[in-house]
Amino acid sequence: MKSYLYLIIVLVFTACGGSNTTTNEYEVYEEETWYKPISNTTWQWQLSNDINSSYDVELYDIDLFDTAQSTIDELHTKGKKVICYFSAGSYENWREDENKFPDLIKGNDLDGWAGEKWLDISKLDILKPIMDARFDLAKEKRCDGVEPDNLDGYTNNTGFSLTYNDQIEYNKYLANEAHKRGLSIALKNDLYQITDLITYFDFAVNEQCNQYNECEYYTPFTDANKAVLNAEYNDKYKDDDNMTKLCNYTNSKNFSTLILPIDLNDSFRYDCKDYFFNQFNVGYGGSASFKFYDNKWLNSTDILLNNYDGIKDEIVDFNETQFNNLSGYLNKSKYITFWITKGWEESWFNLTKIQEAIDAGKIPVFVYWYLGDELMNGLTSSKVDEYLEDLIKVNTYFSTLKGQQLWILEPEFNKQNILENNDEQQLFIDAIKKAVNIIKNKERKVSLCMMDTGSRDLNSTNLCGYENCSYGDKYEWDRVKPIYNALLDDLDFISFQEMVGQFSRDDSNPGTWDEPNAISHTDDEIGIDNLAKRIDNFAIYLKTTYNKPIYLPYITIATATWNDSNDDGNITDDEINTSGWEDKASNVYRDLNSTSLFGYSIMELFDNPTHDDGGYQYFMQNEYHLGVVKSDINNSQLTGNIKFKGTILENVFK
Repeated sequence: MKSYLYLIIVLVFTACGGSNTTTNEYEVYEEETWYKPISNTTWQWQLSNDINSSYDVELYDIDLFDTAQSTIDELHTKGKKVICYFSAGSYENWREDENKFPDLIKGNDLDGWAGEKWLDISKLDILKPIMDARFDLAKEKRCDGVEPDNLDGYTNNTGFSLTYNDQIEYNKYLANEAHKRGLSIALKNDLYQITDLITYFDFAVNEQCNQYNECEYYTPFTDANKAVLNAEYNDKYKDDDNMTKLCNYTNSKNFSTLILPIDLNDSFRYDCKDYFFNQFNVGYGGSASFKFYDNKWLNSTDILLNNYDGIKDEIVDFNETQFNNLSGYLNKSKYITFWITKGWEESWFNLTKIQEAIDAGKIPVFVYWYLGDELMNGLTSSKVDEYLEDLIKVNTYFSTLKGQQLWILEPEFNKQNILENNDEQQLFIDAIKKAVNIIKNKERKVSLCMMDTGSRDLNSTNLCGYENCSYGDKYEWDRVKPIYNALLDDLDFISFQEMVGQFSRDDSNPGTWDEPNAISHTDDEIGIDNLAKRIDNFAIYLKTTYNKPIYLPYITIATATWNDSNDDGNITDDEINTSGWEDKASNVYRDLNSTSLFGYSIMELFDNPTHDDGGYQYFMQNEYHLGVVKSDINNSQLTGNIKFKGTILENVFK
């Protein structure tokens, strides 16, 4: 049932010393039964070329006249809403109804648009039959709504003396005619009349409000939870950092922003809701702050922003030239990874610094490692309760950050008991569903991260699904399907880790937590020379299997090698070559160019001489050689005399 609010608009026209008063009655439908796009609605806008119907969005905005009925029907079959575009404020000489427009209502040319002229929208008696027919066509073609363009003629050089009230009357007429036919309607631009028209229009379509600092005008729409569909055309927004700044701003305002060609021909498209999924970028991690000799801490964001004031004089042997070079490399990064481990403390994270990085166009990646290797000892309901209780505290603390973020839940979850014990597996799935509900919001994309397990042997072909197992192990990767399939609707992307070393615990005989058994691997056994291709294959496999964006949140190639010269199985310092695999690592990063990933981050920026002390330490002494930057060691702490490992940084930050 519809109810109506009547608004009497009285327009007084004065001419030749007399007056003529026209009264029009307008209806505002208060209980709408038509489609109403809400804030953060996803969309695609294409007005030329064959319509690309493949985008995973809620609505398409397409041309009323040029779009075939079959295309509209196809979009509806795919579950999309269809908004049909036409110009209500201008004459276009190529439209099929162009002969219905008399010359007396055609005004000046629209700058930059050949064949298009402004209309005298004050002549509603002439325009109404033409526009009514267009609304009828939209209804006939089963459009869900309309986007009438050029609704701000009164602010332009139209060739007519149009007034504010002329435009208000015309725009309200358009809104009512759409609603009478059960069609949604957008207010296109017309910024200065929003407060007078907000109750009449269902959503807004805007061009370049960010470019011209006009986005604040749309607050009435977002306050009413009505969609603001924003398009930006300036090529500068194709730049990664400018795009991130734009998207952080418009996402914070609950806009739905696209970066598009001005011809709206689908030659390129960036969506601020998931723009980074369509780009390839790299990043770095390790810690929110890095510990140097004598307990001096260097914030990871300060390294990125080349801000060493106040600390460079405190770090022993600080090599300013090398640190400046390091900042130069890291400035090319998009992602900064922060690990939140069990027992975390607020003092570990400087939210002001993290926000500075976001404001500089970077995206923080938070890796929440709580259950971790303890999953190997079994998962219980009490552990899940502790996990979720801690995650609520995490969510509260980091809630002040504004801007796009990636959140990685429980990396390396695919332990044997989670894969093989049905009860524990279901308990884990339920826990992750609850975790996603705690963490996820419009600025946070959430993932679950698996290990790359299985055979890596160049000389093995058994069940791997590839030419040899160094290229991947589909049999092992398949084992997590029940978990990911149960969580697909909850996760925004799929992630996996990659950690490789020439020596580690012996998987077949790992020893105890505190007394591990070591094993060294030949290059062929560990498949190091094909690792870049393996990563590409894994990304392709995951993307094909789950139809989600794929990210590698941390990769590390331990750079030390071990030669058990006396064959006693014990690792001694004189048997370790700390630089033995630097060239191998450099080559992997050189060749890592997967088109199926939207990015990756190096796990450790600096070698950490105390990494995972007291933990499981799968890589044993190689845990201390996981970084891409090394340093002199003083009393198990880094000094400022840093050195780059081979060409790793050069190859990562190409």
